[in-house]
Amino acid sequence: MAPLDTPSLDFYKVVTDNMGEGLYSADAHGLLTFMNPAAEAMLGWTFDELKGRRMHDMTHHHYPDGRPFPVEECAGFQVVRNGQTLRDYDDVFIRKDGTFLPVSYSSSPLRSGGEIVGLVVVFRDASARRLTEEALKANESDARLLQELGAELMRQDDVGSFYQKIVDGASQIMRSEFASMQMLHPERGSHGELQLLAFRGFAPADAKAWEWVGAETGTTCGEALKTGVRVIAADTEHSSYRDVYHDTAIRAVQSTPLFSRQGARVGMLSTHWNRPHEPSPRDLRNLDILARQAADIMDQQRELQVADRHKDQFLATLAHELRNPLAPIRNALTVLNVPGITSERAERAREVIGRQVNQMVRLIDDLMDINRISRGTLELRRRRFAIGSLVWQAVETCLSVEARRKRDISVTVPPQPLFVDADPVRLHQILCNVLNNAVKFSNDNDRISIAVDQQDRDLVLTVSDTGIGIPPGKLERVFEMFSQVEQAPGHVKTGLGIGLALVRQLAELHGGSATAHSDGVGRGSRFVIRLPIVTNPPLYPQQTAPRTPTQSADGRRVLVVDDNRDNADSLAALLQVEGYDVRLAYDGEEALAVAEVYRPHVLLLDIGLPKLSGYDVCRRLREEPWARQATFVAVTGWGQQRDRAQARATGFDAHLVKPVEYEKLAEVLAQRA
Repeated sequence: MAPLDTPSLDFYKVVTDNMGEGLYSADAHGLLTFMNPAAEAMLGWTFDELKGRRMHDMTHHHYPDGRPFPVEECAGFQVVRNGQTLRDYDDVFIRKDGTFLPVSYSSSPLRSGGEIVGLVVVFRDASARRLTEEALKANESDARLLQELGAELMRQDDVGSFYQKIVDGASQIMRSEFASMQMLHPERGSHGELQLLAFRGFAPADAKAWEWVGAETGTTCGEALKTGVRVIAADTEHSSYRDVYHDTAIRAVQSTPLFSRQGARVGMLSTHWNRPHEPSPRDLRNLDILARQAADIMDQQRELQVADRHKDQFLATLAHELRNPLAPIRNALTVLNVPGITSERAERAREVIGRQVNQMVRLIDDLMDINRISRGTLELRRRRFAIGSLVWQAVETCLSVEARRKRDISVTVPPQPLFVDADPVRLHQILCNVLNNAVKFSNDNDRISIAVDQQDRDLVLTVSDTGIGIPPGKLERVFEMFSQVEQAPGHVKTGLGIGLALVRQLAELHGGSATAHSDGVGRGSRFVIRLPIVTNPPLYPQQTAPRTPTQSADGRRVLVVDDNRDNADSLAALLQVEGYDVRLAYDGEEALAVAEVYRPHVLLLDIGLPKLSGYDVCRRLREEPWARQATFVAVTGWGQQRDRAQARATGFDAHLVKPVEYEKLAEVLAQRA
């Protein structure tokens, strides 16, 4: 093989002409002596234009910020002085058109006879790499910003501060001079209206003009509200929004709709610039992350506001419903105190008191049941029984004589018995609540029908009426807690709005369902209760008649302890009428003193007593030999499962919740005789 010849000048020309990097050389004074085609292409100058001129003066004379760049500070030219090669140095060259070119270059000294006579520079275009690095830095910066915003939002406990932080964050992410956040009120206008919650950059007087914005205002947020998609006006002066923004400082704007997790529109997040501006895809992606946080917070606030309204409505209605029975009770008591009252009038007054007290008890029981269900502490006492008799019983006991007289009531029960495995008390409660609802929302002479049927493996109870009906879209709302659907003219809102909520929850506890149906206002309604049916008939246990207190009242000593003197005195009077020997105490210490002397067979103890609680009284007396055979009964307004458990653990034999039905008290006294 022939040896390689020393490369010729043509060889070097071919190499420099075809290399992708720019290359130029200069003498010891920095005057250009050579430049390859790649350097010409990147810088925009030809070699002939720059030949013999100082390269620094043409391509490196000032910084991007406009400051002069002395040649003495040029790292590439310093190799002439120090003789050391500079490698992969990041810098910026200036093109012929004045634009800046990010480069990475290496500079080496040229020597002749051991003396430095010039330098050679090889450089490459670093624009793409620089853009990538800047994008990564920007992404890292935005990620830190979003993380910091998230942490700040978690620390905020004031809703106004929440909204302001979001607006400030949006302005930082989008690098905008202005920003705003709005909440949607769907009840206003055809598409709803946006209410301004927080803003940045606007003068308060200017922001006031945007306090409410509708879909037809010609703004970007109005258009986004109408279409449900983001609207961007990169240059408002050359867009359909010119008339709206022409007299403002806004020259570019974007509006992003905010959606709840369920897909409902809840608001708008907008940013504005005082110059034409097209947001980058990266900025919009980061804004979407912030928008998700904003929508979640806004949706939570809307739910809290709805809950607050329901709570206020509930408390107002509760006060109303408790006052309603108190007025006739007070009137009846006044009648009973009239001298010379006839026995007939006294009996009517007592009936009024009984009915109204029962109404208050049912109201409180419903509230307690809702609480037990929500806490998972309601226990079903299931047994198998035929549904027919319970339906007839519910009609007789739940519908007043007046309701049965003024409505056309029909009951359809199949001749063959249909059995369910259910708690008969709770099923009776379901039927009563639905029947009372039918009476409440129907008029005189309307028809109420109760039908029992079997469909596949389900028992179907249907209560239908020809009353005022239910508006479209409100069929599910009737089962919500404290919900009261708008009434037809002539019908006043009554009740707490918990009866049907209790119906559905009790039905679901039995493995069934409750649904509402209506063809609209004025066309009646139909409530359908489905329960699993059972095919095996029940084996009824032998029933024994409860013992009455008169069977063992004579001579039995009862101590009644309650700090409510009216309650204690009235209960004592009732027991005395039944033949019991009764003593009274009004606080815990008095109860101990009376009991030590009186040695009662039965102690009816309130829990929240002054000086010593009912629990303390029970514990101390249980230590006495005479009290070990006595019966301790807690009579209290506290009726949760934990209250009953605590009473048992303390030593009580029974736990009764105020107001106590005398039949239940009589049963306890008879069992302990």
